[in-house]
Amino acid sequence: MKEYNVITTPASVVVIGIGNEYRRDDRAGIEVARAIADMCLPDVCVIEHNGDGSSLQDVWSDARWVIIIDTVCSDNIPGTIYRLRANADIIPGNFFNYSSHAYSISEAIELAKALHHPVPEVIIYGIEGANFEFGEELTPNVREKIGDLITRVCQDIERIMQESPVSA
Repeated sequence: MKEYNVITTPASVVVIGIGNEYRRDDRAGIEVARAIADMCLPDVCVIEHNGDGSSLQDVWSDARWVIIIDTVCSDNIPGTIYRLRANADIIPGNFFNYSSHAYSISEAIELAKALHHPVPEVIIYGIEGANFEFGEELTPNVREKIGDLITRVCQDIERIMQESPVSA
């Protein structure tokens, strides 16, 4: 796990880019996280994460807002971008088929709720992947949409900061 722009303010936004940079399209979340980290946005903490649901609760424990970016697999057109509010929308269980961990993002959120642990507001961005074989290059359809995904995440960060400014 790699952290950038670490902020401890409860009003901070935590951006979590999930993936494996050596499994082609699975690296999309990490690519977006690195681009956001390079912007050095105030009050935004950016983390690269492997997607293990058991440690996500620790990563977001002090956050009020979390934005997760991950590659999904639902047999849709590669490069399709999805946006879900984890606290309000149902997260399709088949989205995170390529995780090798004990439980997924959606299961981590549900477990935290069941255990009455605080769950921040969570926005999940998924980008439909096509190739999860070993390699470091994104497929063309996914690569083409990375800029759009970065823009959408930045728009959410801006909206969150306007609605919930960090108190002095």
